[in-house]
Amino acid sequence: MRIADFHNDLLTSNEDKVLEIKKYKEKKYKVVTAYFRGGNSLAKALCDVNNFFNFKNSNCYFALEDIGYEQEKTEKLLQYYPVYATLTWNGENILGYGCDYQSCGIKEKGKKMVKKLNQYHICVDCAHISRNGFYDLADLAENLICSHTAFDAVRKHKRNITDEQIKIIIEKGGIIGLCLYNDFLTEKQIGEVDCIIRQIDYFVNKFGYKSLCFGSDFYGAKNFAGGINNYNKFSKIVEKLRKIGYNKNVIKDICFNNINLFLEKVDARQKFIR
Repeated sequence: MRIADFHNDLLTSNEDKVLEIKKYKEKKYKVVTAYFRGGNSLAKALCDVNNFFNFKNSNCYFALEDIGYEQEKTEKLLQYYPVYATLTWNGENILGYGCDYQSCGIKEKGKKMVKKLNQYHICVDCAHISRNGFYDLADLAENLICSHTAFDAVRKHKRNITDEQIKIIIEKGGIIGLCLYNDFLTEKQIGEVDCIIRQIDYFVNKFGYKSLCFGSDFYGAKNFAGGINNYNKFSKIVEKLRKIGYNKNVIKDICFNNINLFLEKVDARQKFIR
């Protein structure tokens, strides 16, 4: 089974990045790895991202998580053409408010940043953004996605998205990555694979399967449902889906093809301006 992942945090993890990325050379993988701002300066971010492009391979794509740097300087990062960028993490920055501030929206600098992302054909990622901020993004962003989340109708959590948000993302041609972080999926301290399957089954029954993929959050989060903490363990999800009657083509689309097709579209848009 080929596996694609719309979001991991390898770039700001303590793992041996060169060694880990070598694993993705196999054709069965396609991965988007995000650079998380955290406490990193822009100078460090530029250095780290430049190094990444020196050893990445064609199966490994780049994204930005929390671009709350000074706007005129952030453009240097945008010139690496990430697949997507989030404006915030969970808290507040110069661009807007994350999910800790659900009633707050995007700041003026954030609105200008979205316009800049549109110019570069970079998808705007609504993961981490506040509820009100989401609707600002929906109005402004040409390409809206959610890289790693789960579904609020199945499990209430500040990071999970509602049915209305899902509909808007799909209507705008976006794709949604199901995160495997345990807390998004279940109230249990250690969830089983079934809590992942419940999320998938809910989405597919209500919205179809063409806009769904995985956004694991590997290398960032620590506690994953079903003990699925690396790509080799995705077989647990595949086996469960087969048992409840999912055909192999639908499973292939969710696990790989949906992301692969979406990344091809992003590549095609960005090639015109690179």
